[in-house]
Amino acid sequence: MTTPSSPDPSLEFDTSDGAPKLAPRIPLAGWLAAVFTLMAVVMVPWTVYVAISLPRTYDTVGYDLSWAGFDVGVAIVLGLTGLGLYRRSEWTQAAAVSTATFLVIDAWFDITTAQAGPDRMAALLAAGVLEIPLALLCLLVAARLAGAEGVIRRIAGRAARDGVVPPTAPDDDGAPGR
Repeated sequence: MTTPSSPDPSLEFDTSDGAPKLAPRIPLAGWLAAVFTLMAVVMVPWTVYVAISLPRTYDTVGYDLSWAGFDVGVAIVLGLTGLGLYRRSEWTQAAAVSTATFLVIDAWFDITTAQAGPDRMAALLAAGVLEIPLALLCLLVAARLAGAEGVIRRIAGRAARDGVVPPTAPDDDGAPGR
């Protein structure tokens, strides 16, 4: 149940301990969860089929454009994560997770598409020294931001439950808000 005095409708309160709980933001969350779970299950036989049926090598046009385009995507999510951290934006967690995802995919395809020898060694080195550690750092940032959000929501929830009006939020420079 949502507390009527709560300034944030995304907070629910469990009557047993009074701790705030996140309310579902998507009305069809249960239905969507089932759809995504079903899609994950369907991917298992599809992946086996692809692994068995695709040719080991494939000559393609646009290989260079594909990689350059993907690297543009990597640059964008890296930039968004940096900008989000600098501005302390609420979407930084999503940007950090996206960046981690891009970096892991980049490492995977760099390694698996590189020819044996110096190319594969360079891909392994880039993955081990740069891409995977940076992806882990992004996941650490996202986890830290998730923890901070949880603490803020608990404090806001308790203040709303107790009828305490929280002080005006400070601006980005730390000065009291206007």
